[in-house]
Amino acid sequence: MTNRTIRFHGQGFGPTAVEISVTADGNQVFNGPVPTLDQPLVPLPWPLEQSDILFSMEVPLEFQGTMPMEITVNSGSGILLEKISINYVSLSNNVSSGVQGFEFDGDEKIPYLLASSDHSLDGNPTTNLVCPPRPDGNWTLPLAVGSTFAATINIDAGLL
Repeated sequence: MTNRTIRFHGQGFGPTAVEISVTADGNQVFNGPVPTLDQPLVPLPWPLEQSDILFSMEVPLEFQGTMPMEITVNSGSGILLEKISINYVSLSNNVSSGVQGFEFDGDEKIPYLLASSDHSLDGNPTTNLVCPPRPDGNWTLPLAVGSTFAATINIDAGLL
């Protein structure tokens, strides 16, 4: 069975390693340190080219639908959660991007993580998060230590 990899990009900030925990569909998919810069959580905008992969998770190639997830910042000053990328995307002429071909959210082929009306910050439903999408289609969401962001991500079926 072929799996797709979903990568969540961003940056951690703080005097010690930022640690986060992530659940997807009720299962823990990540718990540990993320790339961290020794500085306070920076004001926006943050240059996208300075982002790292915070964590990744896998879903079956044929999975299509929605998946609830939560991201909690456990230590450090916080993180900036930025773009999401996924492989095995259907490109033009029904050609797959393949295992190494990661396409980003903001691209018309991949819905935004925040497109769903089902998202909250620290248990409070949100209708307009701090950072709207940038002109390039990407967005940035700051999460301070102790915060939990919950959302439902929309995933289209992959193409082998």
